[in-house]
Amino acid sequence: MSFSAKNEPFTIKKELYNELQKVGLKTLSDFITDKPQNELSELISQAITLYSYSISTFDIHLRISHLITIYESLLLEYDRKYKMEASVKKRIKKLIPTNRPQHSAYLEVLFGEMYQVRHKMVHKARRLHLNMDYVREFQLTTIEMIKALCHLSNSLASKEQLIEYLDN
Repeated sequence: MSFSAKNEPFTIKKELYNELQKVGLKTLSDFITDKPQNELSELISQAITLYSYSISTFDIHLRISHLITIYESLLLEYDRKYKMEASVKKRIKKLIPTNRPQHSAYLEVLFGEMYQVRHKMVHKARRLHLNMDYVREFQLTTIEMIKALCHLSNSLASKEQLIEYLDN
């Protein structure tokens, strides 16, 4: 694992390991240790794999693109062609609820920024300046989403059921 821009090997000390456990390493590790039982579990397992790949990617613009792929693969219908960003924003706010009203507005801005970064890179061959605070929060929000889905996968078996649950 590397925390440097040079991708040099990095030793995880006990303190860092404990912090990673708090953020969700144990939940994700336990989830992928079990064999996926249904469509939703399989999608979550794929999301964990792509997340692991994404955060080790040196190109942060590409990392953001991969993270958005995770959101869309889990929160959008298979045949969804329009209003994808709006649907992801609406569903992520329901999936990661909070008592803080400003958090919902923050997620709206955060996802808008990250979608713009991805859009400009993929469709316009432009790389926007990155707000690294947003990148960090986007990565952490992705972990929160995956953790929430791990818990929901005990009661929901498919993406269709998940979307219905989030929309109602």
